[in-house]
Amino acid sequence: MVEFALIAPVFFLVVFLILEGALFINAQASIDNAAREGARTAALCGSAGTYQGYTGCAAAINAAVLSHIGFLNTQPLNGTANPNVGVNCVPITQPCTGQDPNTPYRGATIGTPIQVSVSYVYRWYLAPFFGSLPTATIKSSAESVSQR
Repeated sequence: MVEFALIAPVFFLVVFLILEGALFINAQASIDNAAREGARTAALCGSAGTYQGYTGCAAAINAAVLSHIGFLNTQPLNGTANPNVGVNCVPITQPCTGQDPNTPYRGATIGTPIQVSVSYVYRWYLAPFFGSLPTATIKSSAESVSQR
């Protein structure tokens, strides 16, 4: 009993850290997949006014990212969208053809390289047991070429 009482906390801490690490790796894979799907949607949407029932490409890209994010918590964090989705034409210093750089993404002409970047603030599942733990930001991006 004494040996178990001494070893059990360490054993369970290691088990929970392994589970937390697996969940973090799963979150990274989910964000990578969501970025790829967002880029695929951006390529297929191009400069079309509507795509799959969404008005504008930005709404379709956001919907594609959110539908492929898996079981991750999508509740806003401190008033900021989680995940945060950004869409730019490549090079990212230039706006898409015919687009004002101060307005949201509206689409790109055929052959324009598009980059979709997704940033997600990961909240640790062990935080309730250890008090306040710092969050981790998971980032991923994917590029595609506009087909429309």
